[in-house]
Amino acid sequence: MKTIKLYETFINEANAPKITIKDAVITFAVSAYENSYIFLVKTSKDLDKLEDVDEDDITRNIIEFANSKFKDVKFIINNNYLGVGYALVIDTNSIITKLK
Repeated sequence: MKTIKLYETFINEANAPKITIKDAVITFAVSAYENSYIFLVKTSKDLDKLEDVDEDDITRNIIEFANSKFKDVKFIINNNYLGVGYALVIDTNSIITKLK
């Protein structure tokens, strides 16, 4: 049930994430692929705003945004994802730690 809530929170068009990165507000479209949530820059204007921004800054801000939306779930970058956009997965280690 919680997975559905996660999915609806990110995927719902009305909830399109607007994330501030280096003083620019960027709108992302989010989709699900396998076990990941893929954050894609929504418009070419938003993409232009990120032209000179370091990838690590973008990733960090997306993760901070995702983690701020949920108290019980933490996200990390999916380094195995080779597609377009930024892929996040649920940090299972944080869940295991809470269960101990």
